Amino acid sequence: MALQYKFQPMWTNNYVGVHHYRVTLASGDYIIADEGILKIGGFQMDYDLIKFRMSLDRTERRYPGVLKAGDVTIERVVRGHDGMWRWYQTVRDGNVQRIDTKIELLGHNGAAVSTVTLKQCFPYKWEFPSLDAGSSSAAVEKITLAVEDILYESAVNSSLENETPV
Repeated sequence: MALQYKFQPMWTNNYVGVHHYRVTLASGDYIIADEGILKIGGFQMDYDLIKFRMSLDRTERRYPGVLKAGDVTIERVVRGHDGMWRWYQTVRDGNVQRIDTKIELLGHNGAAVSTVTLKQCFPYKWEFPSLDAGSSSAAVEKITLAVEDILYESAVNSSLENETPV
């Protein structure tokens, strides 16, 4: 007689890795190839904190001030595409071109699970890779973007609009 289990395990693939993403720039002028991007980091938003006291109040009050977006750094393998450099060069030459950049975190099936949109960003720092004759690592250039706002959208939350939030 074979063993029968009352509860069958339900295997789901809900894991979303940080290694599966797609980057899109809203301008056709600069090509930043997806396949060469190794790392994107620095997604953060925070408020300046305003602290004050009222008259004889012994408690410090706090209030949110100006909302600020953090700088975002993109690291990319040098492959002959000079889109990052050309974008930086236009800013260096005084023609600031602000571009919306969309980063989609992809699930195991390739569908977007969440989307981060960097609004009105432009490069203010570009780094060429350090060269080392004794190393076999890839040449990685870095560009740091000044970001005005960051928007976040989750595909999971939009499909559960009428559900109770967790």
